[in-house]
Amino acid sequence: MIGLLAFLLIFLALAWLWIKQFVWLMMLEDKSFPGKYDKLIWGAAFVFLFVLAPFAFILWRSATGELTKPDTGHVPSLQR
Repeated sequence: MIGLLAFLLIFLALAWLWIKQFVWLMMLEDKSFPGKYDKLIWGAAFVFLFVLAPFAFILWRSATGELTKPDTGHVPSLQR
């Protein structure tokens, strides 16, 4: 029972990390990547190499200096 609980906790932690890094990838602008299709390649890596891709993306971000949160832009309020 404890082994199953540990497996579940590790799985949930990896799922959370995957989602967080994938959202970060999608929020980056295309000019943040050196190549034309780099964002597409990273997206494919996240889908097909789902266990390794978040860790590789973290290493890529630290190597290229993309450590700051992507700019989401200012959304004006609809209230008057």
